[in-house]
Amino acid sequence: MDMQRPGLWLSSSDFAPGHFAPHGEFRLCVQGQLVLYEAHGPFNLQAVQGLGAARQALLQHLPPQGRFAAIVHFQGNAVMTADALEAWEQGLKQFAAQRSRIAGVAWVAAPEVEGIHFLLSLYRRIFEEARLPFAFFETMELARAWAAQQLRPV
Repeated sequence: MDMQRPGLWLSSSDFAPGHFAPHGEFRLCVQGQLVLYEAHGPFNLQAVQGLGAARQALLQHLPPQGRFAAIVHFQGNAVMTADALEAWEQGLKQFAAQRSRIAGVAWVAAPEVEGIHFLLSLYRRIFEEARLPFAFFETMELARAWAAQQLRPV
């Protein structure tokens, strides 16, 4: 599977475990040094578990050397069930453990995305504790510009 091919997206729904259907979907792809996520909620545990599996599959196809930035674009709703929030936090911590390769993480959401500020208040500290550059934007254009800046050689 060539994850660098433009337009090739993985879906969390294709990786969701268990007998219960996922509610919400995360779509992921690689574009150069960017890992892009589209997040359509609200989310249950199965959707977040599917995200973790899809992310692992995607990251295995990144070049073994070099840095990347991630942009998560929330659309519609960012609300999660309590068990999904817990799984999301664990996934963020695992992702953050790769900090030597991660140049930065940006979240994007329009003001009307329900629940986004609640997620920000909970998880901003995870990025701070991992010393990962993190930013929140209302447009993809601003997030892409920020990510490009983070990817510049130091």
